Amino acid sequence: MLPEQRLVTAIIVMVLLVIVLRLVRRQRLSVTSGLLWTGLLIAGLAILAVPGLLEGITALTGAKFPVSAITLLAFVVITLFFFYFSIVVQRLERRHVELVRTIALMEHRLRERPRASQQ
Repeated sequence: MLPEQRLVTAIIVMVLLVIVLRLVRRQRLSVTSGLLWTGLLIAGLAILAVPGLLEGITALTGAKFPVSAITLLAFVVITLFFFYFSIVVQRLERRHVELVRTIALMEHRLRERPRASQQ
């Protein structure tokens, strides 16, 4: 990767890091998601900062070109993010159903209460 490319990519990563930290601070992004994104961005900066790291990752993945290794890593990271967020959505869905049931039960009890006092 050319030095100019490394510089532009590093600037983009640092801007994204600042955005993530501001979103977490304003509570528009959860701390867990912020940690995931921060870890990913720091790993990206490490790949940019350590000259031989990208070549080592390329050799480790068996790719011929660094771009292929980055594409493979991006695919793995995106897949892991989808997996993580599908777990979060499933957990929220269960909680939503539980809350709807609780509200329905409470409404039923409130409706039954005036009937019992009238008798």
